[in-house]
Amino acid sequence: MSAAMWNGHMAGDWGWWVWFGWLWMFSFWGLLVGGVLALFRRGGNLSGGSRDEAVEILCRRFAAGEIDTDEFRRRHDELTRG
Repeated sequence: MSAAMWNGHMAGDWGWWVWFGWLWMFSFWGLLVGGVLALFRRGGNLSGGSRDEAVEILCRRFAAGEIDTDEFRRRHDELTRG
């Protein structure tokens, strides 16, 4: 039996599986690296926002009358502490 034969078939008969495997591997690693880079671009903040944005939203809610002074102060203290 020849070294180019595998299970009775020529090694070239499964060439499309090789291409599919390479495509799958590059897709997997591309998505993994892209996800890590996106995480670093956001500064490692998984929530997607920053404290400054949260304080800004809090100030808008207070200005719109959605929350009272006591709640504003309590939440502002929680956000700026740390």
